[in-house]
Amino acid sequence: MMKLSKTLILLFIFCLCVISKHASAKHVLGADIRYSRTADSMYTFTLEVYRDCSGVPFLLPNVSVANPISGFSKYISTTSAGIENITSVCDTFTTNLCDPTNTFGGGRGVEKHTFTATLDLTDPTNSNFLTGSDFFIISFRLCCRNSAITTGAANNNFYTEAKIYTNFQGANSSPHFYEMPFTRLNVNQPFRRNFGGYDADGDSLVFEMKNPMSVSSVYISYNTGFSKEDPFTTFKPTGVSSPNPNLNPPVGFHLNSTNGFITMTPTANNEVSVMNLLIKEYRNGVLISQTQRDMQFWVETIDNNLSHTISGITEVCVIVGGDSVQFDLLTDDSGDTLFGGTPDSIRLSWDNPFTGPSFTVTPGVINGMFEEGYFKWVPTYLDARKEPYMLTFSAIDNNCPYNHRIQKTIRITVLDKVYTSPMASFTWEQKGDTTFLTNTSERMDDITSMEWVINGTVASSASNFDTLLTLDTIHEVDLRVNYNISSKCGSLFIGGDTASQQILPKSCIADFKIAIDSDTTNFFRIFLINTSIGTGLSNIWYFSDGDSVIGTGFHNFTKFGKYNVCLEVSNSSCTDMYCDSVGMDSLGNLYKKEGFTIVLLDEKDLTSIEKQPLNKNSVAFYPNPFSTQLTVKIDRGNTIHKLSLRNMQGKIILEEYPKSTELILQTSDLRPGLYLVRVTNIDGRTLTKKIIKQ
Repeated sequence: MMKLSKTLILLFIFCLCVISKHASAKHVLGADIRYSRTADSMYTFTLEVYRDCSGVPFLLPNVSVANPISGFSKYISTTSAGIENITSVCDTFTTNLCDPTNTFGGGRGVEKHTFTATLDLTDPTNSNFLTGSDFFIISFRLCCRNSAITTGAANNNFYTEAKIYTNFQGANSSPHFYEMPFTRLNVNQPFRRNFGGYDADGDSLVFEMKNPMSVSSVYISYNTGFSKEDPFTTFKPTGVSSPNPNLNPPVGFHLNSTNGFITMTPTANNEVSVMNLLIKEYRNGVLISQTQRDMQFWVETIDNNLSHTISGITEVCVIVGGDSVQFDLLTDDSGDTLFGGTPDSIRLSWDNPFTGPSFTVTPGVINGMFEEGYFKWVPTYLDARKEPYMLTFSAIDNNCPYNHRIQKTIRITVLDKVYTSPMASFTWEQKGDTTFLTNTSERMDDITSMEWVINGTVASSASNFDTLLTLDTIHEVDLRVNYNISSKCGSLFIGGDTASQQILPKSCIADFKIAIDSDTTNFFRIFLINTSIGTGLSNIWYFSDGDSVIGTGFHNFTKFGKYNVCLEVSNSSCTDMYCDSVGMDSLGNLYKKEGFTIVLLDEKDLTSIEKQPLNKNSVAFYPNPFSTQLTVKIDRGNTIHKLSLRNMQGKIILEEYPKSTELILQTSDLRPGLYLVRVTNIDGRTLTKKIIKQ
């Protein structure tokens, strides 16, 4: 089925190429692939293809999806979402371009054809897209590129693709672009236009130029004298370094890699060129998608129509919590009068609006021809983010017959307190009679000075501080920090922050340790050792089954499991409590009853405490169940000091002292049943295992 699909697609492309070449009207001007992904790995693709209305009509394209590592690929069907005539003409132009739609010879107009497709990666038939690779490629190809292209790629197949990664969680959408992927340029006039985009998810975008493509992994070469870095004949005066987008007029061809802004001054009339703009999308520093914009530009002489202007700020930085963003944008086309022309009216618009800001457009002060804009935004803490907002505004003239558009991109950085100033914080701990204060403030490198204030008196300027405070008394402790830092916009922030706590160092501190009884005749017994600090202490133990014991003694739990135990200590001026959980798992009913015993001790009465048991993964018992022999093996670097085998009545069947890492027991004489084997290493740590004799 896959081979048949490929054959049909190739036949379709071949036929379309034959029709196009026969008609001598190549029709593809540019294309974009956009996608969105929900958290359940369902992808929706939008394919926008731009058609020269003079060329042959579009047919419904098939989209290819492929895993480049495994070689698995398939075609997914597309659905037409509509055809839109997007030819931008002046108010008095009456010719019906692109009418009827998608018809050969429709004039010098442009149609946008939109197609949609879906892909569900949770579908088992699509599982091979994820085999051995963390991305897949979606692409489409048509014949053919415009025969009028002068810098290379004329009459070649048109191909574009998107590389989509699956190495991250959650939803995502590809970037949205400000401009359509084609335009007319005025010869010898500065050209500044943003063909990049913005990401609604707040991901970072990086832009770079690539050669146009004719098929997967096949790049089309430019003609001699042109390249992906220099796809046009541009203004390059002798002795001036190129490119330089900041000169007027701009020198050479320049792409801003952070926002996709293209700047140049084209100097060759009737030149037609193509560009392939690669957009890389990063989330938290990880590449999650790569999309391409295949674009076609052509250079013309437009009499008496100099480029109009749009002026205003280029960058602003604000701090949430009161600061606002406000600026004006002004348009002008009075330059047309320099060569006997008449100024055109200018329309102003915000290309990528989002919820929150307001943008108001009013008629200009000169006969109302040149519109003006006023932008206002009061960001909230929800708007703060590390990546800046890139806002693009367009000014479109009413030149006849075709309109001319210019753009201005404004960078807005919105910061909250986390990004601008350290927040003071500290922790405290008591060891004996000493109180230790530790500075845990944010961004320690930006803090220029600090001081500890205890009960209203400055006590220290060190970062960390220990002191003797009156016990059993509440103390007011303040940590004051001062900072001096620069924001991302270069603004200097000088200020401070204070953290305050009430602390109560005590003359008594409750604590206990837990250990297992090392006496092999007393299985299922746990020691709780009172290690509290203080003088003249009395104590009481509280158990989660409702019982309590004063001082030392015993407590029996009637069932195996985990229980809460609290130790409360007190003297004449202090009371403190410490709680922990204790318990024991069953390895067999040794005493014909359930449960285990808690032994309550004071640390001064303790003579020996068994060390922590051996890790259960450090000793191997095999086979289990066993028959004629049992092998016991301990990890390298350890030694079996003693091994004992008991039946379920507690009787010792055998004991061995191998002092080696491996012991093989001959067990033919043992009766079938359940046994307990206990291994003790050279350090006295033990492990008990239940085994079965067949």
